[in-house]
This record gives sequence, structure tokens and C-alpha cells, in this order.
Amino acid sequence: MGKNKSNVRRILAVAGVVMAAVLLGYLWVGFWFPDPYFLAERGVAGRFLYQILPLTLLPLGFLLMALLLLLRDRALRKNLLLLLFSLVLLGLLLYPLADLLWYVRGKQKSRTMVAMYHPYLQLKPRLPDVADLPRCGKGILIFCLGGSTTEMKDSRGRGWPERVEAELRSRSCNDSIFVYNLGRQWYTTQHTLFNYEVNLRKYRPDLLIVMHNINDFLQNADFSYFSRGTFREDYGHFYGPSAQLPDQYGLFGHFRESFAHCWYHQPREVISQDTFPGVVPFTRNLKTLIELARLDSTQVILLSQPNLFSEEMGEEAKRVCSMVNKEAVGPGQQWDFETAIRGMRLYNDLVKEVAREEGALFIDLEREIPKTLTWFFDEVHYNDTTFNIIGTTLGREIARSGLLHTQHDSIE
Repeated sequence: MGKNKSNVRRILAVAGVVMAAVLLGYLWVGFWFPDPYFLAERGVAGRFLYQILPLTLLPLGFLLMALLLLLRDRALRKNLLLLLFSLVLLGLLLYPLADLLWYVRGKQKSRTMVAMYHPYLQLKPRLPDVADLPRCGKGILIFCLGGSTTEMKDSRGRGWPERVEAELRSRSCNDSIFVYNLGRQWYTTQHTLFNYEVNLRKYRPDLLIVMHNINDFLQNADFSYFSRGTFREDYGHFYGPSAQLPDQYGLFGHFRESFAHCWYHQPREVISQDTFPGVVPFTRNLKTLIELARLDSTQVILLSQPNLFSEEMGEEAKRVCSMVNKEAVGPGQQWDFETAIRGMRLYNDLVKEVAREEGALFIDLEREIPKTLTWFFDEVHYNDTTFNIIGTTLGREIARSGLLHTQHDSIE
């Protein structure tokens, strides 16, 4: 009778091991299918924590469970159970502290984001410091408006607006030309239009240099993680840099969401889009900006946006494209490269068309910058050598246009 009970226990133990193998095996296999977008955003540390660690710990957990079920040595089994219980208890004791530290970290991150946040413009705008301008005499005031491709500078802290200022001063032998870099990352034509009317128009600049494309174009990806709903002409669906403000989780919620991205992820549908509702507000915003500027006798120059997109771009170039790989990506869909090529070309063509219709000067910067990684480190942001080409090109074309001869005393 005792032997039969022993056999039954043995059979039940083996059955338990088999069930554990099936269950843990199912869990283990799932981590071989993570969300590549999620892991790419979190780097090596994220891949280790959310993929490599589970793939390592699950087999170890299975071995521990098998030992507990199959070991005949009661003393050893008792010690293993005690060890397991101690680890669980330690985890339960440490969790409140870890959750508190996570909360503090989240609050610090939120404070940083809120410090940059603007209730209407999402990110606080750059404003001109006119204190250094001469209080008497004449000068020329130029504002450069756009997104990050206007705002960002080279490795030495010098952007293309600074180069334009130096180029124009040299060509005109006039040190009273002041060029301000007022671009802001994430800004669209709508941000620029609002910012100009509310913050910048009062300075009565002589000239606006405007470069917009990719940020407006991205508004059409209303399925992305940056959007909260379908496309709106006022861009109200697109949260952009503010998208993460509402999504603050506790430590448990964070790990639950993170591991969900790394377990049996369903591949996204790669879509090709050829109609873009955003062209309507994009065109309207550019025209309205020109109309407002001209009310104050301010001239406007429109620029096409240099970019890496072309039918001939290779795999190395595609890998560095943030918009297609990171930004035009949502839970179930993402753009293909044909959409990016098509859309960037369309938006640059629209800039040219608006300039023609409104009689504004158009400078085709896209034509000046070769579409290779020598000049770009992603699809639109420049390597150091590119800034010189932009500065020289704009200085030359503005000088040729004769717009500098239109001067007034708005900066006195």
C-alpha cells in the first residue's frame, strides 16, 4: 500500500513537472517575439531587463520547480522551499521602497517636462533678446522660424542662422544685421503662426525665414503613439512632445505595460499612404503667416526642407530615419518608406507653390544638400558640414534678392 502511494506521488510529481514545463515554456517562447520599436527605444538596458532576463529566469524557475517536485530528500526540499520563501518575502519587503523611488523619479521627470511645457504651444517658444540691439540708428532684424532643423546647432554650438548673419554682414558690409534663431523642436506651421502673432510680431522684423515640412507632415500619422484620435485640421489630435504626460504609471503598472510589449508582440501593419489631409492646414497656415507679416511690411522667405528621403536610399540610410522607425509608428500600424518619400516631396512642393502664389521668395535648400549620410545623421537633421552650405546658400540668395534694401526703424 505504501509503495502504491509512493508511485502515485511520483506520478503526480512528474505530471506537475510536465505541466510546469508546458506553462513556463509557453511563457518563455513569448519573449522571443518582442516589439522591436519598444526595445529600440530602451537600448541595451531595456533589452536585458525585458527580454534577456525573462529568457534566463524562466528556465531557472523551471529547474527549481522540478527539483522541488522530484527531490526525495526532504531536508533538501525543505531548504529549497525556505530559500524560495525568503526570496519572495524579500521581494515583498523591497517593493514598497522600489515603488517609492519610482514615484520620486516620475515626479522629477514630470517636473522637467512641465518646465518645458506650454499650454498652447506644447513646448515653450524661444523668444528674441533684443536688449543687445542698438537703441538708435537703422538695422535689419531677421527672424528664422521652424522646427528642430532651424533650432539645432552644430557640435560647436553654432547654427545656420548664425552663419546667415555672418554671411549677410560680410556681403553687405553692414554690422547692423541681426539674425535670430527662433526655431523650436516639434513646431509646426501652426505653432509658428500662433507664436508669431502672440510673441514675435510686436518686434516688427524686416524679414522672416521660414522652414517647415516634416513636423506638419507627421501630423498625418494619426495612428501613431503621439496621437490621441483621428486627424484634426487644428492638429488637436497630435500630442507630440506632450504625449507621455498623461501616461505615468506606478512601478507595477510600468512593468506590466513593458512586459506586454515584449511578449508575443503582433507585427505592425506597414501601410502606404498617398492622401494627406494635413496639406490643407499646412497651406493655410503658411499663407496666413505671409499675410500677417505683410501687414507690417515684413518680407517672408520660404525654404524647402533638405532631407535624406529618395527612391535610391539604402538600408543604412533607412536605419537612421527616426520618423519612419520611431515617430510614424502606432500600436498596430506604421508608415512605409514610400509614404515618407511621397509626403516629404509633396510638402516641399507645397512650400514652393505657396511662395509662387503669394509672391514670396522661395529658396530650394533641398536641391543644395546631397541626400547622403555625409550630410545628415537622420532623415532631416544635419551633420556639421551641412550648416555651412545652408548658411552660404541663404546668404547668397538673400543678398541677390534685394530684400535687404527694405529697412525700417523697427529695432530702434
